[in-house]
Amino acid sequence: MRLLPKHKALGWAPYFWLVYLTFPMSYLFLVTPWTGKHSFQLLGFLCFLVIYFRAHWVEGHRLLLHIGGILTIGMLMFPLNWGASAFFIYAAAFLGEVTHPRRAYVYLAILVLLAALQCWWLEAPIYAWIPAVLISVVVGAPNIHFAEQKRLRQKLIRSQDDVREMAKIAERERIRRDLHDWLGHSLSLIVIKAQLASRLIDAHPDQARCELDEIQFAARNALEEVRDVISGLGGYGLSEECKRTRTVLETARISLEMGPCFAIAEPMIEKVFTLTLREAITNVIRHSRAKSCTISFEETETDYCMNISDNGVGFNVANIGFGLESMMGRAHEMGGELELNGEQGTRICLSVPKRNFRKPGETS
Repeated sequence: MRLLPKHKALGWAPYFWLVYLTFPMSYLFLVTPWTGKHSFQLLGFLCFLVIYFRAHWVEGHRLLLHIGGILTIGMLMFPLNWGASAFFIYAAAFLGEVTHPRRAYVYLAILVLLAALQCWWLEAPIYAWIPAVLISVVVGAPNIHFAEQKRLRQKLIRSQDDVREMAKIAERERIRRDLHDWLGHSLSLIVIKAQLASRLIDAHPDQARCELDEIQFAARNALEEVRDVISGLGGYGLSEECKRTRTVLETARISLEMGPCFAIAEPMIEKVFTLTLREAITNVIRHSRAKSCTISFEETETDYCMNISDNGVGFNVANIGFGLESMMGRAHEMGGELELNGEQGTRICLSVPKRNFRKPGETS
């Protein structure tokens, strides 16, 4: 049977603190002859030890019952044994674990007041006043302070654990979203070229071989993209993505009309446009059944804008999938907007404000 809980960081200190009992115990055995009062005091010591060790297993307001028990033992034994003033010290020592410091200090003041009133009423000698009043304050007040510091440290540790857990969740979400956005385009290209190669392999083996070589190249690029996503690096820039878009749409036999691409100085904003373009083109190839696609870029004094439209079957805006949700989430993270229209074909309009823009008269 354990007297102290395992998780407590006190070690053997609670056993050492029993040294205060030497004062009432010495007084007990110095007074002779042995009477029934001595037996009553021994019973009080046994009850105290039970409450004392039990108090280390509880906390909060439940601990007040144990403190009240120790205080009661001390007040009952004090008229018989001046050394029983040591029990007030134990009661004060536990107050730090009870509640908020302000309330704990109130409890300490009440405890010291009760001890002082009993010492005054019984006309106790000075050596009884010192443990009951002075040492109770000297022990109780620092314990309240240190207990609050321990609670704050534990709260900080829990907060740090929560932050680490949130960081893990955010990183998993980033990898999930980036894998979807980056790899969807490459895998679509691989699928299209594989289908094309299967159709050409009998009639045009040389052209089919070229398509297979491009599949290998696309697969290697996809592998590099996976490595970049996991390491947190970006993928291709917007201009490179425009070139890849033209290639993959030509392979899918979808005509493309694309205006000149603008240069974006802010890498994070460029990543939003790059991934939005990639996801949109992936959806065009996979789901739209479109024959043509139009992409235009517009740069104003305050914003970057990109419009993507096709003449396909469109979609229900109320039932957007993870890819479109990811596109909208990235736009909102940059303070931008993503407008979707799926009534007559699909139309996507992305607008993101420039980070270095200042309104006239605005200072940084």
